[in-house]
Order: sequence, then C-alpha cells, then structure tokens
Amino acid sequence: MVNKKFRSSFKSFWIKVKQLKIRFAVVWLLSLFFVAIFLEFLASDKPILAKVEETWYMPSIGETMFDLGINERYNKIRRVKWEKHDEFKIMPVVPYSANTLDLKNASYKGPFEKQRVKSIRYRHWLGTDKIGRDVLAGLLNGCRLIIKIMLIVGLVAGALGLLIGGFAGFLGDRSVKWTLSKIILYGLGGFMACYIVFMILNVSLISKGVLHIKEVVLAIVVPIGLFGILRQLYRRIIYKQIDLRFSLSSYSIPIDSIFYFVIVLITAMPVTMILLALLGYFQSPSLVLTMCLFGLVLWKNIARIIRGEVLRVKEQDYIIASRQLGLSKGRIFWRHIFPNIKNQFFITLALAVSGSLLIEASLSFLGIGMAVGEISWGVLLSQGKSNISAYWLSLFPGILLVITVYSINAIAERYKKVN
Repeated sequence: MVNKKFRSSFKSFWIKVKQLKIRFAVVWLLSLFFVAIFLEFLASDKPILAKVEETWYMPSIGETMFDLGINERYNKIRRVKWEKHDEFKIMPVVPYSANTLDLKNASYKGPFEKQRVKSIRYRHWLGTDKIGRDVLAGLLNGCRLIIKIMLIVGLVAGALGLLIGGFAGFLGDRSVKWTLSKIILYGLGGFMACYIVFMILNVSLISKGVLHIKEVVLAIVVPIGLFGILRQLYRRIIYKQIDLRFSLSSYSIPIDSIFYFVIVLITAMPVTMILLALLGYFQSPSLVLTMCLFGLVLWKNIARIIRGEVLRVKEQDYIIASRQLGLSKGRIFWRHIFPNIKNQFFITLALAVSGSLLIEASLSFLGIGMAVGEISWGVLLSQGKSNISAYWLSLFPGILLVITVYSINAIAERYKKVN
C-alpha cells in the first residue's frame, strides 16, 4: 500500500516537473527574443535618451538608423563622447556595447576582482576579456545572434529539406516522364541557370564574402523566370513541332533515386568538414552568408525524414482517391500530404536548429565561425581557452548555450508527445 502511494506521489511530482520544464523552456526562448529585439536598450555605450544642445535624441537606436540611411539627423551627434556628456541622459542597463573597449580593465578582470571604474554603475558585473570588452554585453549581443541563427538556418534548412525530401518522395521514380527533347531543353536550361546565378553572386559573394538582398532576389527570380520561359517554349513550339510530329517516346526520370543519392552522399560527409571547406572558400564571410551555409548543410536530415514520411502517407487510400479525382500534384501535396507530416517536419527542424547552435559554437571556438567583430557565445568560449583561469569567459556562455539547446529540444519533445 505504501509502495503504491509512493509511486503515485512520485508520478504526480514528475508530471509537475515536466510541466515546469516546458514552461521554463518557453519563457527562456521568449526571453531571448526580447533581448534580441531590445538589445540597444539593454546594452549599449550610447544613451537611450539624451539632450544635446536643447534637442532630444535616442542615440542607442538613432545611430543604428543612421547607419542604415534612414535618419540623417543623427549625423551631428555621432562623435559625442557620451561618458563625458554632462547634459541629461539615460544610459542602458549595461553601459557597454559588445565591442566597447575599457582599457583600464583589460587583461581579464574577473567579476569579483577590483575594477577601475568611476562608479558602480560602470562596473563589469561578469568580468572582461583580454582587451577589456564587457562579458555581460557580449552575452546579450550573443542572444541576438542566436535568434538570427535560428531564423536563418531554420528558413534555409527547412525550405530545402521540405521541398527536396517531400517532392522526391511524392514524385518517386515513375511519376515524371519526359521526352528526349524536353530532357535536353531543361538540361541546358538548368546549366544556364546555374551559370547565371554563379555570375550574379560571384562579384560580392565570393570576393567580399557579403550577401546582399538584391543579389539573393536576382539569384532566385532569374532561375524561376528562365524555367517559365523554357516551359512556355516547350509547350507552344517544341511539343507541337517535334514531339507530336515525330512521336517521341517518354522516359521516366528517377527523381526519388537521384535526390536520395544526393541526400545519402551529403549525409556520409562530416558536417564540420564541409563547413570548414565552404567557409575557407570565402575571404571574410558575413553572418548571413555563414548561416545560409549552415542551412545548406543541415537540410539533409530533414529531407531524409520527410521523404520517408511522404512515402508512407502517399500510399493511403485518400491520396490514391485524390489522384483518381484528377487533383493536381501540388494540391495533393500541400492540402493532403503536408498536414499529415508537418508534426515530424517541425520536430526535425527544431533538432536541426539546435544542432546549428552547437556547430556555430564549435566553429567559433576554433576561430572560424563568426565574422570579425561579431561577439557570440562561441566567440566568448574561444577566448576562454587562451586563459583557463578566466573561468567567466567559458562558464557563462557555456551555461546559456546548454540551456538554449535544452529548451529547443524540450519543446520539440513536448510537441511530439502532444501531436
């Protein structure tokens, strides 16, 4: 009797612990988003609000807007030394930005060591690194980079994994049949599209390592437009003048086998080695470019699992009935197949995103991941290896990284059980 009561009480206690774990994970990720959005109000060497020559400014966000070319009125206060500014000002919670140098407290000042600051307001509560940068400001800046990594890697890897794995499993090896003329036309068109995209991205992407929005849009729009032109050319001219006149036979295109071979080939390669090779190809890759490369590498597991789910779902009776009713392939996939595989897709995507955070930290630890000047949790970890006694450089970012990865995986696990 006592044993049963103990088991029931322990079971109820464990259920409460699991609920608390999920709530903590959600609150933690929401906190990261909050810090990423309001970073300038939390950590900056510029005031949130200041009065300069009888004019009110918001320098912490205003100068960022000026850098983007949005607000020109902040040009006159760009050279103001705010630490010596005597008029009214409201400083952020942490009066340092991630790259602010405090040379008086350089050479690894610990959180509990004596620091040379003019007031307790300017104390480095989590210490400094070798050149005097505030660790707490670097951790807060790392929150914004973490959110960027999650969004960019999730978008790129999720889109590639869903499209490649989904359509490879849905189309199979016998659904797509092309004539020889269509194979030649689309083959030449694909080669031409790849060459045009390479030429568009060649100047700035490869030589400078910077990814601009204009070039990304062109790299997406040009192949789509070229495919549309080739499709109309085939339907209006080549199909009528060549295929029908000479009664050319059709050949099955093994879409599933081709893409599955690519997935297996990439899966067999170590992710870290691929990223090292890709990042080494660029001189100084930007943050967006680095995260896009992460997404181009991490889509394979999503595609492999989505392909397997689609192969299972497409043999169901309602999918066969949809085909017999004459519904288009796109409608069958998005309206009938995707709702039945979306749970597995989101879970796999969450695991890929959490894996990207660990990969970024690993590469930054080796001094490869982030661009010069970017302060992330992995960069702080890499600084800790040069001075083992500076424990705060490894302890605090390591704890934050573990909690973030754990929170993403906990939410994914909970989502899997609920759905």
